Amino acid sequence: MLIFTYSVNKFILMLIWRKIVKEIVVDDKQTLKKQRVKAYFHNATKEMIIIEGIESISIRKVAEKAGYSYTTLYNYFKDINELLWEVKLLMINDLVELKKDIVENENIKDGLKSLFGTYIRYFFEYPNIFKFFYFHKVTQPTKNDDDRKTEPNYEAMMMSVLNGFVLEGILKDKDIEVVGKTLIYSVHGLLTLYFSGNGDITEKSVYNDLNRIIDYLL
Repeated sequence: MLIFTYSVNKFILMLIWRKIVKEIVVDDKQTLKKQRVKAYFHNATKEMIIIEGIESISIRKVAEKAGYSYTTLYNYFKDINELLWEVKLLMINDLVELKKDIVENENIKDGLKSLFGTYIRYFFEYPNIFKFFYFHKVTQPTKNDDDRKTEPNYEAMMMSVLNGFVLEGILKDKDIEVVGKTLIYSVHGLLTLYFSGNGDITEKSVYNDLNRIIDYLL
């Protein structure tokens, strides 16, 4: 009797375990499918923004380019804002990844110039991304409250570089924020002037002017 009971319990446990494993496999497959399909929509949107500009984006056009119906898109995104928010985070991450290619300089001022130079080159290569970032309003979806915690932050990288100037006695702690904002506003102002086409500012002059500002501040 004990052997029979043990066998039955073992059989039941085996069935329960198989059910759990099956549910885990199903969940994993569903998660992978969701990630894969969302990636299709992300990539389609990203490509359209880069080539055609943010003005080209609509739910129907993105879905068509991704190879799905527009109703399918709504299974993965609440609306166009949520899609654009996620694409913007991916683009920011692309920009942050470029920092890994920057060679560390013994001169921290050259390091800062390299950091901003990478930032500028990215937008020269992808002007429509600059316009998307700074001339099109995208708000953080309410259901993604944790996104801001994990959002890649290029400005934070720049601030960390400025800490090196504090260690060398060139800046004081209280100066980091104002110097950082001055540099950020300067580079965005220069890029805006360049992309507006209103004036004789060139790619070369953007780099030169920014380097002069860095030399002056530091």
